[in-house]
Amino acid sequence: MIQPLVEGKLGAICMIPERYDTDKFGTFSGEVEREVDAITTLRKKILSALDEFGVDMGIGSEGSFGQHPFIPFSAADEELVMLIDRKNNFEIGASYLTEQTNYLQRTVNTLDELNQFATEVHFPSHALLIKSTDGTIVKKGIDNWNQLVAIANQQNLGENKLQVETDMRAMHNPMRMEAIKKATELLIEKLLIECPNCHAPGFDVQEKIPGLPCEWCSTPSIYTKTLLRKCWRCSHTQHADIDKKLPARFCEVCNP
Repeated sequence: MIQPLVEGKLGAICMIPERYDTDKFGTFSGEVEREVDAITTLRKKILSALDEFGVDMGIGSEGSFGQHPFIPFSAADEELVMLIDRKNNFEIGASYLTEQTNYLQRTVNTLDELNQFATEVHFPSHALLIKSTDGTIVKKGIDNWNQLVAIANQQNLGENKLQVETDMRAMHNPMRMEAIKKATELLIEKLLIECPNCHAPGFDVQEKIPGLPCEWCSTPSIYTKTLLRKCWRCSHTQHADIDKKLPARFCEVCNP
């Protein structure tokens, strides 16, 4: 997901550790709770990897799942991708929010209910995990029907209930892999913007200044009017006004 894009578009050579324990920062299946927010967790993961492998630059991702902030009754996946260059004291990140996710959990009582859930969440191309009703994990990474039915029978589904969930680890979830790809593409776009003064990469937007005027009454709004870019190396700044007006239907004066 990340490596081909970074190597192809940035010309970098990526080293992927064969063994690196990220579970200590939190797991999607709930055995280890994430103690801090996603961006702080991601930063800690990357810095820990830099220490462990003795390198100066690293890139990583972190996902969050839950209720979509703008679409009622819809789940969402927000993927963060970050690059840290510790030698140059440089950090840049990008995020991608999508409703294209199969994130879901359900308690099932019968094999028919289990099959219905599995079909709904695009199984077997997207793996499942099963827990007992007390939250104990029975099996992760379930990716074929025979295995799913065998585990259900072993757990005496029918006599017992089971908690079935989508396995949200990236390697088991193509929808999530696509979202990580999109976030990585956004990060690369940022990195390819050079500072016009010193040509450092990552001349990124640091602040969004509100005040976009209404198309009817010209009253400043809470919506972004100006983008402020600032160079991390030389502190050169650049203001760019958004060349449009706010539709009157969103204006608090014209449409209170």
